[in-house]
Amino acid sequence: MSAGSIRLLIGAEAATSAIAGILIGLPVGLIMSYYFINVLRPLFVLSPPFVIPLESLAILLGLVAITTIVASIAASSLVSRLKATELLRDE
Repeated sequence: MSAGSIRLLIGAEAATSAIAGILIGLPVGLIMSYYFINVLRPLFVLSPPFVIPLESLAILLGLVAITTIVASIAASSLVSRLKATELLRDE
């Protein structure tokens, strides 16, 4: 395999993990926050509304994308320095 194809493979794996985490974590977080607001609403003096902070979510998604890119670059540079026989022998 060439260095470019290894880099692409590592980047695709990192992107797949990030997208799966976002697709699972975002609905679970929204459902849990809606549930917690409704359960804890009687304890508040004022009735808090359920608000989805789109700006904060966009910042978090950007951080996930940047972290995925940095992690895949670091991993591909590490893998490219090792010999293929060492990679196959490693347990």
